[in-house]
Amino acid sequence: MLFILLVMLSFSVQADPSIIVADYQLEPGEFMPGETGVLTVVLTNAETVATTTETRGDASHTVSVTETNGVVIDQIWISAVSDESGRQIRSLLGVNGYKDLGNLAAGASLTLSFEMIAEENISDGYYFPKLHIDLKDDMNGNYDDVVFPLELRVNNETLDIIPESVPSTISMSGATDISFSLINLRGSVLENIVITPQSSDDMTVYPEKIVLHQLTADEQQTIHFSLIPEQIGSENITFKVDYKNGGNSHTRSTSVSLEVVDSFDVAPIIYSMPSTIEKGSKETIKLKVYNAKADSISSVIITPITSARLTPSQYFIGSMDADDIYSLSFDVDTTGLNVNQTYDIGFTVSFKQDETTYVTPMIQSTFTVVSEGTNGDEAALVTGLFIVFLGVIIYFVYRWRKKQQLKKLMVNQS
Repeated sequence: MLFILLVMLSFSVQADPSIIVADYQLEPGEFMPGETGVLTVVLTNAETVATTTETRGDASHTVSVTETNGVVIDQIWISAVSDESGRQIRSLLGVNGYKDLGNLAAGASLTLSFEMIAEENISDGYYFPKLHIDLKDDMNGNYDDVVFPLELRVNNETLDIIPESVPSTISMSGATDISFSLINLRGSVLENIVITPQSSDDMTVYPEKIVLHQLTADEQQTIHFSLIPEQIGSENITFKVDYKNGGNSHTRSTSVSLEVVDSFDVAPIIYSMPSTIEKGSKETIKLKVYNAKADSISSVIITPITSARLTPSQYFIGSMDADDIYSLSFDVDTTGLNVNQTYDIGFTVSFKQDETTYVTPMIQSTFTVVSEGTNGDEAALVTGLFIVFLGVIIYFVYRWRKKQQLKKLMVNQS
């Protein structure tokens, strides 16, 4: 009887598999009210050996019992959470979870996905729905079930589009550049961002759209559009922004109002511009700004628009009296630019008059980057000399052929 008792006690002692939540990911990382997403959970049996053997008894009677360290998962589900008032929030759906998932061996892992949903009227904040893992009881005892809290953040912040350089008045002549700042105010990545201007027949906006692959958390990026008006008068332009948070599509927009006037009496003029610049060297571009108005203007700023590096990046004049002329210069650095490539460079003037901000149409020129030791004038001279030399050769070849033909004719006549 003592031997039988020892055997029964040994069979009641079993391995205790350790089921842990090794990892979980939310997509999107932060939810907006009304969004759906996916929760991916990785479960692991943390036991390192497949079986456990125990020996029980005394010096004269012993028995060894081997138990598997695998565990049978009976059911997995996620319970709803409640808000401060005690109302349950449907924060997660997974078709009531999973049942009868089978045996999870020692050291093995299991990956499961659940559909997530945040209600339309859910408040911003952190929520902790619980992941429940029920382990199947065996004939000798019970395993400890697992309850694991999941962190889920709801954030109503969105993508913001802010006018950065948008004048209230533009000229009817030429194109005017405007810019916006796109800011991702969320703590997760926003993707597939498309900015589309909703222009009218009286205003052409270029480009037709701007596409950004993504903006990371708290990232800011500047975008540029050009406005080409068709007639004088007031204009209202809306810029629509489409983007995705995870697989959820969102749209927002911003509008700008401006006045199109006939022409400006303020203009920049380029009077010294090199046609070629050696790679790695610096050259000076000289401009003059004219104020042909009968009144003074203030906050006069000249802004270069180019992919080259210019110093200074902007030139601040300040105030200009009526009929005033101001001379200034920029240094252009070709470091980082490609040899034998032509680059555009433009300049605009912004100024204030009667608390209204104006931006003049852009004037534009070009320059070509050449290799070190090459001078544009020398290259032109060499090209000219080559053409002259070639012409001389052609002339002498022509004369020689004429003489040969003449000799041949005289021989035939004789």
